Amino acid sequence: MAASSITKNFVIADKDDVEAFADALEKAANTDYPPIPTLGRQVTDPKEIKALMIRLKEKKMNG
Repeated sequence: MAASSITKNFVIADKDDVEAFADALEKAANTDYPPIPTLGRQVTDPKEIKALMIRLKEKKMNG
């Protein structure tokens, strides 16, 4: 996953590379990205949550 690459250590020694990296971070932070629609809904009923967890556990155990 992409998130795992965030935890890697890296060294930027060249001043120009440091500035380019900082500029890229600022550009990314200031860019408005459209929200990504997701398929799903919020589950709040305890009985429904329990049933979901049971199904997920069974699925994990069966393969």
